[in-house]
Amino acid sequence: MTGEPFRFAIVGAGAIANAHVDGMLARPGVAEVVAVCDPRPEGIANLHARIPGARGFSSIDDLIGAGGFDAAIIATPHHLHLEQAMAFVTRGIPVLVEKPVVSTTADVRELAAASEVSGAYVLPGQTRRFIRETRWARAALDADPGLVGEVTTFSLQSFQDIRAYTRGANHWLLDAKLAGGGVVISLAIHQLDLVRYLSGSDYVRVSAAAQYEPPFINGAESTMAATLELGNGGVGTMQASYAATKAPFGESLTIIGRYGSIAQHARHIGDTEGPVMISSAHGAAPTVGKDQYDGWAEVEPPAGLETLDVNPFGNEQRHLIDVVRGDGEPVVTLANNFNTIACIEALMQSAREGRSVQVEQW
Repeated sequence: MTGEPFRFAIVGAGAIANAHVDGMLARPGVAEVVAVCDPRPEGIANLHARIPGARGFSSIDDLIGAGGFDAAIIATPHHLHLEQAMAFVTRGIPVLVEKPVVSTTADVRELAAASEVSGAYVLPGQTRRFIRETRWARAALDADPGLVGEVTTFSLQSFQDIRAYTRGANHWLLDAKLAGGGVVISLAIHQLDLVRYLSGSDYVRVSAAAQYEPPFINGAESTMAATLELGNGGVGTMQASYAATKAPFGESLTIIGRYGSIAQHARHIGDTEGPVMISSAHGAAPTVGKDQYDGWAEVEPPAGLETLDVNPFGNEQRHLIDVVRGDGEPVVTLANNFNTIACIEALMQSAREGRSVQVEQW
């Protein structure tokens, strides 16, 4: 990557905006924040303390009118994503929208149509795809299709005690009208999308049961358990809870294929997640019981991906820059991300109606 630093405007001034600032500060000269947009003066002031040269705006119209940036990062509550992203895309400005890119399949289609007309790239911020070990694993699977083979089953768990973050406040994450749902669209979306990315298959049918405990409101699920079917015939399970009192870890993922498996398990109490590991039988049947547990190793960087950052937000930024400058192909697009949003929509419908639901396809 050469030339002048790529100029970002950030919309929103919360924790995710700060994570993006971390990603830029870790790689000076690659990207920089030149503008911050937030209706709260204290939000702008907080980011200004870290990036004093950035201009502050209270409205997107004022930000766009002032110009002086190459792309925008949207890190705001979910119900604002579509309107805010459309404001940039319809003016031909590329945008990175943190997950969920939008909350419904109808919104994905609307934003994709606008992106196609204007030519402005929209990067759905599925951050787990930009963890460097995840990219390394995908590269290993591409290089050796027999390493894991066709996925037959998988299991994902996403746990968090949301009270540790909301501290009793009437937080927007607790309200389905603002968040688009509950724990699945806000937390389990990471793992659901990661299964698609690593398996290469989309969801086709789901069956779910949920709890809707206070302080969650307007149909936001606090807990959900589900079975999910992939288009290749693989079946898996999901457990997700935003009411996970004293959960020992944040996330866990196991993907089992015909020839091997992928795992990402926390190694210590309190870890959010663990390293990405792969073990393969390479088509050989085990000769003794313990053979199935041999060969596990952390993924290693393949040629061309050694320079990925430990900060996935920085990797998201660099990827958008590469795509905008014509130096790379998108890892994820709106059309590709559609199935993740459609799966979440189907899960919520299934839990409400008490039946299995077909997942809408692009």
